[in-house]
Amino acid sequence: MNMHKWLLTNFDASCLFVQERKHLVNAFSLTASYVRNAASDSGLVFDYRYTLHCQASHISDWQIPFGRRFRSLKIWFVMRSYGLSGMQNHIRSTVALGKLFADLLMTRPDLFELFVEPAFALTVFTIKGVEGTTKRVYEKIEAEKKMFPSSAVVGGTFVIRVVSGLPTLKEQDMREAFEIVVEAAEHVRSQQN
Repeated sequence: MNMHKWLLTNFDASCLFVQERKHLVNAFSLTASYVRNAASDSGLVFDYRYTLHCQASHISDWQIPFGRRFRSLKIWFVMRSYGLSGMQNHIRSTVALGKLFADLLMTRPDLFELFVEPAFALTVFTIKGVEGTTKRVYEKIEAEKKMFPSSAVVGGTFVIRVVSGLPTLKEQDMREAFEIVVEAAEHVRSQQN
């Protein structure tokens, strides 16, 4: 999971959830056999330790390695700052804003079609019209630089993607984004007639 894409963490930081942490630790462990112990191997304790190999200092297993960008520390600060309830509120808020945007699109079935049901804070849609309409609408929105959606080609279909994952987004922002998309879609479609 890329926390820097949605969960309030600066680039780049990802989390990997594993069912049994000992398998992951064992796969990347630099720990010599003479340093191992039953408590650490059981997985019942977190063993934050230094190991020394060939006069070079390596931080192994769960620690922040030298020369890296302190990804785990970034995540720790976000979790400590926002707490569980703060992160839950952020997720709930951004999911609700994504649903609002999708609902707004559905008020104009003459212009828009959801490509897939909204998931998390992501809305993926197309513009109804002749082939290439969605791409031209996307290019017009990008050129105006009032909002910054992304695009993708899925199974040969060009789609526009709007993500409502920013912590500062408000309902008014999503309504303005909808108006920008409507204006661009109506303009492009009027040029086709």
